[in-house]
Amino acid sequence: MLTEIVKRAAAMTDQIAVGFSTGKDSIAALDLCCRNFKRVTAFFMYVVPGLSFQEAYLQQAARRYGIEIVRLPHWSLGVALRVNYYRPGCDASAETPEIAINEVENWMRAKHGATWFAYGQKKNDSLERRGMLSACGGIDVKARRIYPVAEFSNKEVFAYMKNRRLPTPIDYQLFGHSFGLLAPAELRAVKKHFPADFAKIVARFADWHYWVAQGRQF
Repeated sequence: MLTEIVKRAAAMTDQIAVGFSTGKDSIAALDLCCRNFKRVTAFFMYVVPGLSFQEAYLQQAARRYGIEIVRLPHWSLGVALRVNYYRPGCDASAETPEIAINEVENWMRAKHGATWFAYGQKKNDSLERRGMLSACGGIDVKARRIYPVAEFSNKEVFAYMKNRRLPTPIDYQLFGHSFGLLAPAELRAVKKHFPADFAKIVARFADWHYWVAQGRQF
């Protein structure tokens, strides 16, 4: 059964913190967790904080489930900024701390009492993920991580969302996936449909001191 992983995990703990990207897989994972665990929190790792179209979906989900969704800088930003991925030739980016997902989880444990974590990775995402998820069976007891939709196909994720009446974020209408890569097609769509958000993106990546401070919170 597709829900076997989350049901087995719920027999081990009544608390879960869900990594919620507002992508389809994390949407299904959050819904499954809210249906099976007594205490659920979520955390959203942003590339740029406060984008209106992302905030609208986060607030909708928080209201639907009656949960808190914590906003945090995405752990991968540290590496991307240090290698000048977003702004080639900027020496200031070398000051940005490198952050790992373990540090995000440790912060969630310290600040929000999280014990177990859930993520939306699936076996059919890649060979690497298939190997990782097959090895742990969808529940990594040592790391205290679960993968509720590990056995789902993309078609089954969308079918689950339709059955549960979970709205698809506007990201999928604009660029076919959840926002976050800052690829040219994404930025053009944001500039066209959400010009204030585009201006916010430009301003944030011009403020390197902001990102250095964000990394230091972990």
